[in-house]
Amino acid sequence: MTLNVEAGEVVGLIGPNGSGKSTLLRALYRMLRPIAGRILLGDQDLWKLTARESAQRTGVVLQESPSSFELTVQEVVQMGRTPHKGIFSLDSEADAAIVTQALRQVNMLTFAEKSYHTLSGGEKQRVLIARALSQQPKLLILDEPTNHLDIYYQIELLTLVRSLGITTLVALHDLNLAAQFCQRLYVMKAGRIVASGTTPEILTPELLAEVFQVQATCGFHPVTNQFYILYGSL
Repeated sequence: MTLNVEAGEVVGLIGPNGSGKSTLLRALYRMLRPIAGRILLGDQDLWKLTARESAQRTGVVLQESPSSFELTVQEVVQMGRTPHKGIFSLDSEADAAIVTQALRQVNMLTFAEKSYHTLSGGEKQRVLIARALSQQPKLLILDEPTNHLDIYYQIELLTLVRSLGITTLVALHDLNLAAQFCQRLYVMKAGRIVASGTTPEILTPELLAEVFQVQATCGFHPVTNQFYILYGSL
């Protein structure tokens, strides 16, 4: 099955632990070379690009990122400009403007001079998204970006991602977050994509029982009109 993300979409990748979500994403950001098939970014084969060209087009935020950078927030975000610069290039005025804009987009500009390692989990994730944004990517890949965050920061982070307007593929563990923030979903099981479509099409009691081994009740909340899932063991 083909996985397709249209321009400006936020598409979710869901599936139980060990289903292959992170492995698939690693192929997309060139950590694992696929043994079959092609990965196209626009009309370009991603694996025929140089590492630098790929980094100029794809921004990545992983579930486990270094938390002990001895750098300021601004310095962490400046790292995202590396693919656009020569080996001995200094930061230009244009680079500085892009970094400032990225920090402004994630509402972290006032934290620019703070030490990265002193931030909260949610603040660190916003900084790492700003670092990805400073790459000026055409595609943003997020692997479980809400792991280890409390509910407030989970919602804040995904609201931010949705507001960016960047083509985004995000792997999520929480099905209710996937339902709330993703326009379409792909479901993985045992290393394969087994279903795709909109939230109401995909998150059905039958599919959740088959893929996640849970008994689920799905519907739209009468007040918020948001799709929700309640589940328990089979």
